[in-house]
Amino acid sequence: MKYLIILIGLPGSGKTTLAKKIVERYGCDFFSSEIVGAQLDRYQSIKEDRDFSDAKQEEIYEKLSVDVSSSLQNNNAVVEGVFRSKSQRKKIDAVYSRMKEIYKDLTYFKFRIICDTDDATERVNM
Repeated sequence: MKYLIILIGLPGSGKTTLAKKIVERYGCDFFSSEIVGAQLDRYQSIKEDRDFSDAKQEEIYEKLSVDVSSSLQNNNAVVEGVFRSKSQRKKIDAVYSRMKEIYKDLTYFKFRIICDTDDATERVNM
């Protein structure tokens, strides 16, 4: 059985921390929409939160789709990202739908990570 885990939440909510713990414990491959966006824009760092245009989001989702699909051939995958709007979350669900067509035994988990606003602000400003 293959597993695809999606972690959604605002900056500083703990998505990356949780994703890395899952990866460490279960040996999944790790993907981040922010990292993919930074790579596509040739940024060296993702320290600041960026609000990507619709066209850039499409490019990020397409790259995530290709990378996650490749990963699922041999491993399970964890994807984390902000996915701010309902339409962005629907697009990430579409990535899963494509994966399900390829990997019939795929189980999909999507979690929304929430935390106290003051805690998130403090983490982002560290």
